[in-house]
Amino acid sequence: MSFSVRAHHLSYAVVVLVAAAGGACLGEDAAAPVEPTTIPDGGTPAADAATSDSGGPTPDAGSTCPAPLADCNGDGVCETSLDTDPKNCGKCGHDCGGGACEKTCKPSTLVSGLTGPVAVAVNQTALVVLATDGPRVCPKDGCVSAGISPVTLENGETIARGPHTVHVDATNAYWLGNQNGTQQFELRKCAVAGCGLAPTTIDDAQLGTELRVEGNTALRYDPTGVVTKIYLDGSKGKEYLTTATIAESTRFALSGGQMAFTNSDGATGGNRGVWAGPFSNTKPTRLMNEGTWVTIFADVVYASRSADATYDAVFSCPLAGCGGVGTNVGGTGPAAGTGKIADIVADASGLTWVESIGTTGRVMHCTLPGCPGGPQALAVSQDAPVALTTDDKFVYWVNAGKTAGTGAVLRVAK
Repeated sequence: MSFSVRAHHLSYAVVVLVAAAGGACLGEDAAAPVEPTTIPDGGTPAADAATSDSGGPTPDAGSTCPAPLADCNGDGVCETSLDTDPKNCGKCGHDCGGGACEKTCKPSTLVSGLTGPVAVAVNQTALVVLATDGPRVCPKDGCVSAGISPVTLENGETIARGPHTVHVDATNAYWLGNQNGTQQFELRKCAVAGCGLAPTTIDDAQLGTELRVEGNTALRYDPTGVVTKIYLDGSKGKEYLTTATIAESTRFALSGGQMAFTNSDGATGGNRGVWAGPFSNTKPTRLMNEGTWVTIFADVVYASRSADATYDAVFSCPLAGCGGVGTNVGGTGPAAGTGKIADIVADASGLTWVESIGTTGRVMHCTLPGCPGGPQALAVSQDAPVALTTDDKFVYWVNAGKTAGTGAVLRVAK
């Protein structure tokens, strides 16, 4: 007479796990053979499964699995290896997005073969990278995995060589470039789907290699101290935020209607430091006395500063002020992963930056606040990382490469 184990609510069900011969392919669970695993039967796992932090199912409250196995689909079987499954890497539901899983997610290459890439931006479906000759577009999951070439938006561009020189919204890509070979750059626009290699100029040429956008408004900095506000849809004319300028401003960030920027001011020191204020004609406030790369999130400003010839450090300061010094985030030196920083981003997941120590590039991440446990490496052995951006699941960055044709865009799951 046949019967169901769960229907009669037996105390235990014995499950024997056997690894598939030859290993597993990308996207499949991979686990080495293990001894039979006894799991307390808590009812119907598929119906009773809880939800993990990442949104995927976890074993029901009465189940246990020997590490690194897990019951990620809630069927009462410990068939998923959290050490090797790229769809459930480290925890159920943590998808590496094309990268391998080796206890943690590894980077995947989205675009390769680039010369002189400097900046990357993403929207919901597309990735735009700005490199020598102009912007190129790939699907957000990359051109490499799809076996296709990037779409060219413009050829023969002289591009502004900075980490924040391209932006993309739901429809259009925007970048700083020109067709006359000068070092004054126009703000140019092209549909992500293409514009017949004939982009539209929406702001005239000026100095400066920084472009920050929030909603419909773009911020441009001229290093002589002129701040301009451009409405991307053309609904209003350009505004000059003259009272907000501090001479010799260099890097800046924009978030929640607030802007933060750094000033080297090597000549006099009078304006040196990290400044912040509303994205309007309002005089900014000096928050910290030193800073280079800067980002802003949730009313806190984060800025890198030089610790010595080899290492940088990261400091934070609330918009309300911190007495000019700020709080060190994550320490400094090789153990803290603060080599020479080339770009930095803060978002809900924490603080992320790209850095180089000698010839070795890394992508580093700190959980906020306070960076408990110190910075963690998301990617190592990178080839001259120079810029990054993030979305809700991934960190994207640009490797400039040391020779022509060796630049690339990569990503890794957070």
